[in-house]
Amino acid sequence: MNPIDKDHFAGGAGIDQASRKGSEKHLAQLLNELPDIIEKEIDEDATGGLTIYDANAPCGFEILDVKVQARVTSSSGSVKLTDGTNDITDAIACDTDKVIARAGTIDDDYSTIAKNGSLKVVTNGSADRGLVTISVKKT
Repeated sequence: MNPIDKDHFAGGAGIDQASRKGSEKHLAQLLNELPDIIEKEIDEDATGGLTIYDANAPCGFEILDVKVQARVTSSSGSVKLTDGTNDITDAIACDTDKVIARAGTIDDDYSTIAKNGSLKVVTNGSADRGLVTISVKKT
């Protein structure tokens, strides 16, 4: 296998500036379309909601998937996402230490958060603990 000539692909020999700029623009578009990850550790009572964004989301995004890894066993354990007012997900199990559960439903009426929008994690019980991992796509 031949080594890759970085200069060749970084605007050196063989690639004109217009092609390079077009490639950079295309790459930027692809990177913007890739899902990003938002994580929130639930390490305190979240029955009133733990804020991820409070009218300060840095950009608009759509929630694509939500997973919760329970960090303790809690008989009342469940987690949901809200936009501060409306439920975005159903209750996601968070009741058995080390078990990962996924949102069964994501309400598409509320799953797109606008720039400067809000997003919260809410638990059912005050002792529920876990790691919430949210896959998003910028809008």
